Amino acid sequence: MVNPLTLVRILALVLYGTFACLDIRNIWRKTGNRFFKPFLMPLLAVYLLSGWRMAAGPSGLRSPVPWLMAAGILCGFAGDTLLIGDKHVTAGLGAFLTGHLFYIAGMCLESARWESLVFPGLLVLGVYAVYGFLVLRRLLPHLDRTMKGPVFAYMGVLIAMSVTASARFGAARPDAFFASFLGSVLFVLSDTILAFQLFLKRGERGVMETYVLAQFLIAQGMILQAGVQTI
Repeated sequence: MVNPLTLVRILALVLYGTFACLDIRNIWRKTGNRFFKPFLMPLLAVYLLSGWRMAAGPSGLRSPVPWLMAAGILCGFAGDTLLIGDKHVTAGLGAFLTGHLFYIAGMCLESARWESLVFPGLLVLGVYAVYGFLVLRRLLPHLDRTMKGPVFAYMGVLIAMSVTASARFGAARPDAFFASFLGSVLFVLSDTILAFQLFLKRGERGVMETYVLAQFLIAQGMILQAGVQTI
């Protein structure tokens, strides 16, 4: 007999992939239809929690880690909804910033070790310092005074999230580390494209493609590691 959690997990993933593809298609066709976007993160939260429960066993959801990560994903839902139509940019940034704080907390509790910040953490931070400088130099002339503070704060927390993902190096199994860290890097790339779209009026292509993959990889990396912790 098939485990009901397996069916829930498969259904959530299939719907996540389908709705993501439909939303990306609407972006490419410039239909203005973003009907599928708000469904993505709730589906991913279901995938995460059901996958964590299967990987970590009966006591898996007693840990605060999956709930912190699910909270981060659902902050993404709030951000996705607020940014539809680009009408509530500051509130959307705040929602995503809060989500990254949940991710940082979850990764620290799950498998981050701060000695890993020496390597690769310092290397990652150095790369991001250069990257952030170049991005902000391009963006700042196009930001009004009220947006400079939120953008600086958001970029700082976003980079901190990716650096924290790099601190799982050596503590998490290789595939779990690689998935979550790659997801964090794609999140940085996605938000960079989004910033250029919002403030420099560039095209929307590339934002959702990198975003949906980033969120999935972060969640998948945590699920993979949950299976190791019960051995």
